[in-house]
Amino acid sequence: MDIFGLPNPIYINLIREPLERLLSHYYFLRYGDNYRVGLKRSKAGHNETFDECIEMGGKDCDMKQMWIQIPYFCGTAAFCSEPGNEMALKQAKWNLVNRYLVVGLNERMEDLIAVLEKLLPNFFKGAFGHFKSLSGSFYKCFFPAGIE
Repeated sequence: MDIFGLPNPIYINLIREPLERLLSHYYFLRYGDNYRVGLKRSKAGHNETFDECIEMGGKDCDMKQMWIQIPYFCGTAAFCSEPGNEMALKQAKWNLVNRYLVVGLNERMEDLIAVLEKLLPNFFKGAFGHFKSLSGSFYKCFFPAGIE
């Protein structure tokens, strides 16, 4: 029960794998996407690889760039948005363990749907089969031809 005398909601979340997200963002700054062709990117022309950036100690590949997911789990306190704040990391971990039923990865969405169907059958009954039936058409909804 929460402070209002009502049951707490069931928290679930779906995130990108943190390192994959950082790599994607790093290259997006340099090459953009296929949706806004011709848009000048802030790092356009910087052709160093992510590995080269790491070797040179570059800012764009600093692991603090991965911090962006911590505030989602930490909360709205000011310290939650401070990269590297130990208290924010501690609060985010506590919330994950104590408040979330499950957190899945985009890269493993099928697994998340299977887990949700088992944990919350009244709500997700049939979701896994439906998701599987979408097969390639699921991705075509979100990624037009040529963008995969």
